[in-house]
Amino acid sequence: MPSAFISYRREDSASLATLIAVQLKERHGIDAYVDTRNTDSGGLFPDRLRTAIDRAEVFVCLLGADTLKSPWVLTEIEHAHDLGKVMIPIFQERYIAPNSPPAPHIEALLQYDGVHILDIRNLYVDEAIAQLAVMIRNSVPTTISTSSAKSFSQAPKSWPPFYGKIAVIIGIVIFLLALAILAVANLPSSLVASVTNVLIKPSETSVLTQISITATLTDTAIPTSITTSTPPTLTDTPTIDVIHQVQTLDAKATNEQATVIVQSSLVARVTAYFASTQEKIFDQTKTATAWTNTPTPSSTNTAIFTPMPSYTATFTPTIVPTLTPVSNTPIPSTATASLQSLGGTFEGEWASNDGKYLYGAVYQIDITNSGKIKGQIEWTLLVGPNRSKVEQTAIEYISGAYNDQTRTMSFRGVSEDDPNGIIDLFRYVMVLSSDGKRISGKSYDKGGNSVKIEANRK
Repeated sequence: MPSAFISYRREDSASLATLIAVQLKERHGIDAYVDTRNTDSGGLFPDRLRTAIDRAEVFVCLLGADTLKSPWVLTEIEHAHDLGKVMIPIFQERYIAPNSPPAPHIEALLQYDGVHILDIRNLYVDEAIAQLAVMIRNSVPTTISTSSAKSFSQAPKSWPPFYGKIAVIIGIVIFLLALAILAVANLPSSLVASVTNVLIKPSETSVLTQISITATLTDTAIPTSITTSTPPTLTDTPTIDVIHQVQTLDAKATNEQATVIVQSSLVARVTAYFASTQEKIFDQTKTATAWTNTPTPSSTNTAIFTPMPSYTATFTPTIVPTLTPVSNTPIPSTATASLQSLGGTFEGEWASNDGKYLYGAVYQIDITNSGKIKGQIEWTLLVGPNRSKVEQTAIEYISGAYNDQTRTMSFRGVSEDDPNGIIDLFRYVMVLSSDGKRISGKSYDKGGNSVKIEANRK
């Protein structure tokens, strides 16, 4: 079982150190030593801690806000460095890198690959511990036990060499092949003839009899075959396969002919229905025109003619007549809310699934009335493995479209302004809430891996 020594400052990391030790042992089979006897505020450094560091295969150090101010933690790091132990730092959220150049053993600790854990927000803690377990196992060298080494060293000297074993196996295979060839050569000719008659159809016998096959055995028991190139003669009687194909083609032609007849009948019925419908509509149009041109009597019995809009009959593919005004003013379509008002500035965070990266994101999204999206995302690296790039910013320029029916924004990064190399171009699918105050959805990298994201309107 791999073993690890966990160094920490109690005021910063006591509960986290206990949690890590328990999960390493129960979930990952790693024996983790955590000292819980005394405080680390002062006094002589105990020998039991030196002994525990000596026995551990990996040295793990939790780095909080003031961890490197503890004399005991500094002594533990120095002792592990002097022993040449593999060291793994765990960076907590409150950790601040030292401004001045640290001591050599502190600098050596910070140079190792570490694990970032979001202990304050309690995000991806289990995943970070699992990552730590993998790093511990990869740091422990694989060794062969003494008993296994002794058993290999005491292997019998009578074993043949490697190439000798291969030669023995090849010899056995050749011997078995020779026996099989001899057995086939000694089969009775009557048995071969009966098997041939069973496997060949009667209709094919006349063709195959013209093909002469002779087999001879040489002195080395290797069969040779000589086949004449005489072509087979064709018989006048069609074979069963040809008859079956002809019957299939006849049936297919019959089905196609029946389909054509049915389609022709349907076309004739539809044409007749169109003609009858057209006559009815023309009759209705004549009646409406006559009624429109009839004078409307007034109180003085003077005929007053009121012009009415005329209508023409049009036909649609669904055979439903529609009356369209010729001279009336077109009715405007129902106006929808301006899509431009749906855009704006949204602010949120983006965290990788493994907890290694955390970004702050400010989305500036502009939507045209035609549904096109243009804008940018300002990224700020908050947590990352490379401490020198934390707090650096980059701009990702986006382009896409907005679906007003589903309130979905689909856009992708098309270019970037990233002098420090902290971002990649992603694809985004986000849904605008009904009140327009929040967008939520997923981002997709080039490999198709997705991360849930959301942001609120500023």
